Amino acid sequence: MTGIWGLYRSIAEMEGRGDILDEQASWALKFREKPAGQPPSARGNPVAQPFFDQSNDGPEGWRHCQSSSIAMNLAFLKVPVIRDDLDQLRMVEKYGDTTSQAAHGKAQAELKAPGRFIINCTVERIWMPWFSPTLPWALAALLIRMH
Repeated sequence: MTGIWGLYRSIAEMEGRGDILDEQASWALKFREKPAGQPPSARGNPVAQPFFDQSNDGPEGWRHCQSSSIAMNLAFLKVPVIRDDLDQLRMVEKYGDTTSQAAHGKAQAELKAPGRFIINCTVERIWMPWFSPTLPWALAALLIRMH
């Protein structure tokens, strides 16, 4: 006897484990319990910014962190054609690889979206008088261009 029936017979023959097949056994009920949800963060996220998960972008999703991050910020800024990170990805791929800042810059220019890439950002530059400390850093970098 093989397969599931062999397993079933082996379990049934175990001494002292008559409840192993009982769906109402205490262990089975415990197994089916749903874990308690995570308690809400004490601070929470005061910014209504969407979350786009790069890992659901297919087999190359692991390479799309920059596209997903920018798409979240552009969606927050209500750039009309950005509904998710795949919209951003399609725009970027017209101009080059997703790891290319130049390709992202050209895509943003086509969208007439605010922002630019900087590699020398400082805390002083981020903490401008108009800036709220609750905004994500990546969004702050995009907003700097607007002011």
